[in-house]
Amino acid sequence: MAKAKEGGSGFTRSALFRIGTLLGLVLVIFAFVRTTAVPASFGEYGRYRGDNITENVNKEAGFTKDNSVCGKCHQAELQTLAGNEHQALNCESCHGPGNRHTEQPAAVSLKITETAELCSSCHAEIAARSEDKIATVRPFMHSGGGDCVMCHNPHRPLARIGGEVQ
Repeated sequence: MAKAKEGGSGFTRSALFRIGTLLGLVLVIFAFVRTTAVPASFGEYGRYRGDNITENVNKEAGFTKDNSVCGKCHQAELQTLAGNEHQALNCESCHGPGNRHTEQPAAVSLKITETAELCSSCHAEIAARSEDKIATVRPFMHSGGGDCVMCHNPHRPLARIGGEVQ
């Protein structure tokens, strides 16, 4: 015997019941995941997690105070840097956060490996910037994609490796 159909929609009561049950189950799962996965402070400041501010304020900075901290061990590099184009830069502008390195110099290295990308962050050609302020290059055309330190000493930028000034 065929089941009676509701109206003319073609859905039986049992099909509607199954769809309703599935929808209810999806909503319960969503509510469970939302309450367990989303922090309570989410939405406190718009679409941000309010506790994020407190957590970041209390985080210890990974940077050293200034170049004098680096100069305690790296006097030669600091003296080479003095009086040239990069003297105003903090060592960490290129080498990254050095606080852990100062605590464990042998264990934490600040050696730079990808200098073409790093140097390009300041020296890439930008139409709105005058070349009088910062020397600009098109890295791939200039070096064929090679690292800048193959030819340039970043602690003495106008000198080529070997000491001769350009």
